[in-house]
Amino acid sequence: MRVFDAARIAVALCEGIRWLILVDVSKKSHGEGIGREAYGAKHIDMAEQLQQLRLIPLAVTAKGPQSALPQIDVLVARTQKLWDDFAATSRDDIADHPAPLLDACEQIVKIAQELVSHSWPFS
Repeated sequence: MRVFDAARIAVALCEGIRWLILVDVSKKSHGEGIGREAYGAKHIDMAEQLQQLRLIPLAVTAKGPQSALPQIDVLVARTQKLWDDFAATSRDDIADHPAPLLDACEQIVKIAQELVSHSWPFS
């Protein structure tokens, strides 16, 4: 279950970032978007998910499956980098250049899928 949780949380974070990117791109294109309060609430929710993801390697170290730990460490590191890059980019820059963040999301989703497929039935 820990392996699946790591993959699920990482993909959920990517989907949250994709959603916020869409908000920023749409706002730039159409002049409309969600308010700062709703955007901030989503951002906080995703930060909490990242915190949960960062705790999973500890659980895997303690309870296994040990064989999944290297892949989980990669997944956590890539997701943390995506989060750091997203947080360091202004909303205007995200709207102007969404591709790098979206590409990083795609790579993380692939890592998560591989992790789950290689860990079955231990997920």
